[in-house]
Amino acid sequence: MIVKAKQIPPVILKLQALSPRVPPHHNKHSFIKDDLARYLAGYKGEKSIEYYLSFLPDEEYYIFHDIRLFDGEHFFQMDTLILTKRLVCILEIKYLAGIIEFDRDFNQIIQIKNGQEKAYPDPITQLQRQKSQLNKWLKRNNLAQLPVQGFVVFSNPQTVIKSNDKSTKNIVIKSHTLHSKISDLQDQKKMDVLTQKEIKKIIRILMKYDTPLDHSIIEQYQLSRGDVLKGVICEVCNHLPLQRIHSYWYCSQCTYKSKDAHLAAVQDYQLLFGSVITSNQLKEFLEITCSSLATRILKSVSSSMEGENKGRVYTLSK
Repeated sequence: MIVKAKQIPPVILKLQALSPRVPPHHNKHSFIKDDLARYLAGYKGEKSIEYYLSFLPDEEYYIFHDIRLFDGEHFFQMDTLILTKRLVCILEIKYLAGIIEFDRDFNQIIQIKNGQEKAYPDPITQLQRQKSQLNKWLKRNNLAQLPVQGFVVFSNPQTVIKSNDKSTKNIVIKSHTLHSKISDLQDQKKMDVLTQKEIKKIIRILMKYDTPLDHSIIEQYQLSRGDVLKGVICEVCNHLPLQRIHSYWYCSQCTYKSKDAHLAAVQDYQLLFGSVITSNQLKEFLEITCSSLATRILKSVSSSMEGENKGRVYTLSK
């Protein structure tokens, strides 16, 4: 049973809004594009395991995607958490391509792709830390101390995994083996640890204390508002900015016309700068001069407003 479904992480939405609005010559442009590609690959990998998890019986397995909890000292995020009456299992999912070699001596993995080597932190070490933190979280919230298990799952079917450490094969798996590996864990535990009532309690508390990461992407890359290109982007050719002609947005590059192209730009503003906005800020971001047009747009996309005249502040709808 899917308790918390997989959704596009806020960081991807923010990077998608930011990437076309940072000039190509800016010193952060390549970092932003590379990070967006990396996050998208991770999301693709995490989405791809949903098919294999769907073979687990709904009445026995409770699945949470992207759970982020606080253990009393640190936040920790798990790609996927699977809860049963007998155990809880953490999945740390990787979508790395090429050849992956585990180097346990230095707690790293080495990716060999297109003749190049690149090192990453050892996901087994990361998984062990998450298991420890989850145990700590369960204890902190006075919940039953379930056996905490876990796997590092490589979801790219073409990935070649190599390791000289025999223990690695018990932790590192390919996504197509998920169903059998989790079923085997469940069968190894002969007796239930939790009642159905206790399961419901843990589900309720997990969802209550789940704290998704939502930070400023502008601050993350140490940008200013002046670094961000303003205007409405053409949804056909990505030209920036569109011109406002009468009641349409017009693209001088591909001649595309739209009545509502500003909606995507307003969403970009919200992802980049937050939900609170004034009429002057909207005019500046959309590169328009008409106050009445700005007011009409804001009234159509806002959930509330406070203040009067020039001091009026709008809160954009989610």
